[in-house]
Amino acid sequence: MMHSKGIYCFIVLINFSLVFVIHCQQTSNIPGQQTGDVSTPSPMQFEKTPLQKGMDDLFGMTNSFLDIVMKQNFYDSTGEFNVKTLIEIVNTTNYNKIREDWQAVVHVFGPFAACIIIGLLFILTMPFVGCCYCCCLCCCKKCGANTKDKSDPKNAKCMRITFSLILVACSTLMLVGAIMATLSGELLHRATENTDNAGFVGRLESNVNNLKTFANKAVMAVQTQANYTVDLGLQDVEREINETVLKVVNTIKGKINATSLLKEAEDLGNASTKALVDLENVNKYLQTLKELQENISKELNSIRNEVNASCNQCNTSGLQLNVNFTGLKNVEDQLKKIKDAQNISQFVNDAKKQFDNVSNTINNQVAQNVNKSKQQVQSIRTSVQTELNKINTTVDPVIKVLDTPLNWTSSGEDLINKIGDYVWYAAIGLSCVLMLTVLFYYLGILFGLCGERPGHDVQCCNRGAGANFILAGSVWGFLFVSLLMLIVILLFTTGGLMYTMACRYLNGGVEGVKTFETLLKDGFKWSLSETLNVSDATISGALTNCKENKGLYTAIYLDKKINLDVLINMTDINDEVRKVANFSITLSNITLLTHDLQTQLEQFGNTSLSNISFNEFLNQTDVTDVTGANLEKFAIDLNNTAAQMESANNTAAANSLRNQSERLISLKNNELMSLIMTKDALGRSIKSLQEKSSLTTQTKALIDGIQHAQDYFNTNATSLLKQALNDTVTAIIEIINSTVNNTIYTVKNSIGRCRPVYDAVQGITDTACITFLNPFNGFWFGLGWALFFFIPSFIFAALLKWLLHKEKPYQKRKENFDSPDPHAYSGNMDDNIPLTHAPY
Repeated sequence: MMHSKGIYCFIVLINFSLVFVIHCQQTSNIPGQQTGDVSTPSPMQFEKTPLQKGMDDLFGMTNSFLDIVMKQNFYDSTGEFNVKTLIEIVNTTNYNKIREDWQAVVHVFGPFAACIIIGLLFILTMPFVGCCYCCCLCCCKKCGANTKDKSDPKNAKCMRITFSLILVACSTLMLVGAIMATLSGELLHRATENTDNAGFVGRLESNVNNLKTFANKAVMAVQTQANYTVDLGLQDVEREINETVLKVVNTIKGKINATSLLKEAEDLGNASTKALVDLENVNKYLQTLKELQENISKELNSIRNEVNASCNQCNTSGLQLNVNFTGLKNVEDQLKKIKDAQNISQFVNDAKKQFDNVSNTINNQVAQNVNKSKQQVQSIRTSVQTELNKINTTVDPVIKVLDTPLNWTSSGEDLINKIGDYVWYAAIGLSCVLMLTVLFYYLGILFGLCGERPGHDVQCCNRGAGANFILAGSVWGFLFVSLLMLIVILLFTTGGLMYTMACRYLNGGVEGVKTFETLLKDGFKWSLSETLNVSDATISGALTNCKENKGLYTAIYLDKKINLDVLINMTDINDEVRKVANFSITLSNITLLTHDLQTQLEQFGNTSLSNISFNEFLNQTDVTDVTGANLEKFAIDLNNTAAQMESANNTAAANSLRNQSERLISLKNNELMSLIMTKDALGRSIKSLQEKSSLTTQTKALIDGIQHAQDYFNTNATSLLKQALNDTVTAIIEIINSTVNNTIYTVKNSIGRCRPVYDAVQGITDTACITFLNPFNGFWFGLGWALFFFIPSFIFAALLKWLLHKEKPYQKRKENFDSPDPHAYSGNMDDNIPLTHAPY
């Protein structure tokens, strides 16, 4: 029974521990947690493994702890002791200044150093405490070793439960620290093992190679695309300059409204051609319809008479036409007149050629200045291409720097893998030391709560065995805690300084490298400004530009080295173009309305298409039922009637009706069908002609408009030309400037957008700070966590061990006759003293 009870308690204790650890692991997977941020999350989405995501909370606590122990920014120039001060001390070898300003040094590094001092005190103190504890146990029979008093103290049960719960909690927290150290060691091992290039070396090489690839391609792209964009923009400028004369002529046309007037005249010419076709069709269709109407009417009358002669009861009133085309007048008069107005388009083209003479005159006068402007454009093109080809010399020094980490990783990968294996073995071994201590405590608690009291003839699973397990855990822990703390101090010093002096400024984005630029310039005598030979150039500024996805030309300060605004200076070109407006040009008179064009327009206007009775035509062509009856149905009815007559032995009448039925079907399928199709064609031609009928009334206004435009030009040619030149030159200059500005903007901001550079650099820092440094710091933090809870665990383990050695339960002191019993007496109990002996 006691054995099964012990197993049950052991299972419950293990389940409690597992639930606690799993809960800690699950809470670390809460989305949105960031690793090691002191300001804002990394703008680059670092691809993490599930284990890395699960450890985010641990790494966050580690980095928060480091932020607390070193709040001051060592690179802040406003601080009393900063990197600039240290550089001055090193350069001047005046190390006494550190001793003189020790308070400032303590203000920066004091909390960090205090942690190291506490660790050292732990290392020195814990062996002494362990020795004292062993002496008390072994030599002095103290600290729970005194077994003379075999009975439990008062409230022993409550004390055992309380001490056990506290020891379980502290031991479990030690276990959590050991697990955190183990998982951090696993992450370190994965980072150094570099499986599938997902480790430290693989990520570093991948990001550096991406950076180099982009740099090489981007430089070529900037040169090629910038040259192309500039050349394309200058081609637009050349085209605008070449079209100067055309724009001037078009401006003049617009001033006198010549373009719209001649277009209207040309439309009239096209309309006259179409109207001629429509009139010819109307005339032809009308004649055909009249002939068909006559033939069909005669045939219907003949059939009607034959039917009436053979059948008295047959109703033949529907055998007639519902249309009558004989009353429609022919359009031969309009047809004859419009045939004489078919050359309007030809004469309009002759009028348009008048402006060719104006164009040639202007072109001959401004050609010299146009050529000078084109020469200026070509000169600018050559200068821009020459300067852009110098980009290689600017970027090459930066690209060469990237070869260093690649050479280092390729030559040291095997060594890194071996170191990673040793780190993994060490992490497992050190974590197991702590886990064994926890295991001893768990077994001691298990036997202490579930086992029977120690003594003679008891089973081995008793409280005494539990006390021995607890003692074993304490002794085992004291053997290694000093060594573990020494390892924690060494790793804390290394990893803590790497984070507080570097990574915490980069986790919020690599533009935080500006923090170190003073160190690079003053300490290492290097700056991007000197490398690129560009004033005010900074690494952080370049990375910020790339973060905003600016063009490479602007991002790496090429705009300050190759000033496109100066290279593409349109002042000289604009001056040459403006000279065009200052020429004095004499234009000859033009003739837009020739005698032939005027005659043609007047003849078209006299056609009088509006005099045609369109409604009369449409009344006939829109008729749906051409005959009064459905001839096909009527023919069927005749056949039915013939069948009835034949049954009545009237064979002659029946045969006559059948003959008339056949005539009706033939009439419907031939002549009547032709009439309907011709009628519909006539309707379409009439409607088309009706749409053009109003054009003939516009010819008078058109003739007057063209005449007025011609007279206005011939009277005001000089002023028109002057105004047109000024307007055109102003518009061309605006187009030129807009084109050039767009070209410069495109080269500066749209070519070689460098967000990939920012992402690659951020990837490099994340590789160092997340892939490597986070688990490195997480390892010592887990060990330190466990060592911190070792102290309360030891204290309550010692207290619990003392209680577990008791063999007998608590017993009250037995009372005898001589024992005082104040309650047996009345009155003031303080004044009543019982008699223990008889008075005699």
